[in-house]
Amino acid sequence: MKKVLAVVLSLMMVFSMLPIVSSANTDAVTHQNFLNASERYEKFVTRNAGVPNYVTAGTQRFTAWDYLYAAADAIVDLAGGSSIAVTYKSVAAVAEKNAREDITSGEMLRGEYVALAEAVVEAVDTNNAVPACFGTTLGAVSPKNVSYIFAQILSYYKNNKTLPASVQVDPWVGAFYSKPSTAPEQVGTTSATILASRLMSAAMRVKTATDTNGALPTLVEVDGQVLSMGQFLATAAKVYLSGKTVGEVEVTFADTPEYPVEDMTALTLSKAELDELVTAIDNAMGTTAPASVTYNGSVIGFNTLVYTVASALAQIATNGIVESITVPTWEEISGTALPAPGTEPTSEPSGEENRVYSLSSVVSMANRVITYLVEWGTPLKYTFVSLELTKLDDAQAQIDAVGEAEW
Repeated sequence: MKKVLAVVLSLMMVFSMLPIVSSANTDAVTHQNFLNASERYEKFVTRNAGVPNYVTAGTQRFTAWDYLYAAADAIVDLAGGSSIAVTYKSVAAVAEKNAREDITSGEMLRGEYVALAEAVVEAVDTNNAVPACFGTTLGAVSPKNVSYIFAQILSYYKNNKTLPASVQVDPWVGAFYSKPSTAPEQVGTTSATILASRLMSAAMRVKTATDTNGALPTLVEVDGQVLSMGQFLATAAKVYLSGKTVGEVEVTFADTPEYPVEDMTALTLSKAELDELVTAIDNAMGTTAPASVTYNGSVIGFNTLVYTVASALAQIATNGIVESITVPTWEEISGTALPAPGTEPTSEPSGEENRVYSLSSVVSMANRVITYLVEWGTPLKYTFVSLELTKLDDAQAQIDAVGEAEW
């Protein structure tokens, strides 16, 4: 009996030490209460590789599923320019055996994560439950991972008073999920509209930033939408060909290519030739923007294509017309040549020991380690074996096996 009592007392102590868990259950939740709870939720998941049983905001406690809905609703509010009006709803849990995930690490842009939040709200309002996964440009994301994504976004908002331009998304580490049998429909790829005049202004900013920094910006904000360079090129090409300079236009969604290539000398194009080049860009556009487009024997790299179309729209914004345009090589623009065609990676890495991580993923993992150490002060041991960093704007850098590093 004493042993049983000791075990019970020990368990009570453990649960009393768990962060962000509470038995309170009232409706008193303020804007700041919920942001504070979101920051704790993010830290808990980072530290424990799993969601908490409950998170308390004010005197209201939320299960992970309740939190997922409330966080989604909060993000929709913030994206619309409103303060958070916290909506508590008791949401049915998704059984672990039913959850699905199949994603690659990457950045989810603001327009897509807001669309993801809207999809969560719609699913819960319709079915009082969330699906087994959500479709995104990065793949199928499990509900628990979505709750963590939303917690990161709201934690960022708490500290910066603005929504982030993007959020890092990695595969869920708390459990192994099967892949969905069929890919779910992607959120954030239906439609979004911007004003053509503001796209012109954004084109001028893209050109100026490239001239100043010798590199394309990663993102550009247009009329409340944050576009990657792939999305910018896809949308700008369509707007150029349409001749539209006022009114609303639809954003065209396309990923930025990972390995642009180029083999050209500088060109001077007439208006008719520029029309042909932009038509070729539009025709080559798919779910990912082209790494290059071949025009009159010149292989023009993605970076140069973005710069050229941005320059053309900037001329139209300034002069109302573009009569001719110079297309420099990327080396002339940036000082660094793009790789030549035929040097693209030819095979996919296989096996965990050769897994490829994006640079942002590695930074995210490092930040998680630091967060853990700050919170707990516990030494950790990590072994890095052939960790290959992929940079989108540069050649691949390799970190060879470095053995065991201890913090």
